[in-house]
Amino acid sequence: LAYRGGGQLLVRLPDLDAGERVLDYYGFSVRRETDHLLVDWVDDPARLSKCLASRSLYVSELTPVGADLESVFLELTGTDQPGVPVGLSAKGRRQ
Repeated sequence: LAYRGGGQLLVRLPDLDAGERVLDYYGFSVRRETDHLLVDWVDDPARLSKCLASRSLYVSELTPVGADLESVFLELTGTDQPGVPVGLSAKGRRQ
C-alpha cells in the first residue's frame, strides 16, 4: 500500500543521537529505539529527510511502519472486528 501520510516512519541513520536532536528541534515527535528512530505523524517524509540533510545527516532507511493486513482490511471495510458486519456488535445486535 502507498504511504498516505500522517503515519509513523522508521528512520535509520549513522548518528541516532544527532538525528533525534535535529528532528526534535524541527518539531517532529521522535522516539529512539535501539538501532533506529520512530517518528510519529509525518505528513511529508521529504521534509523530514531535508531537515536531517540540512545538518549533514543522511538517512540510510526511511520506511513507513505498516499496519498489519487485518488492520488495513478493517479500515477499508469499515468494520471494527473481523467477521462482524458494519453496524452490528460482536453479538449480532445493532449498534
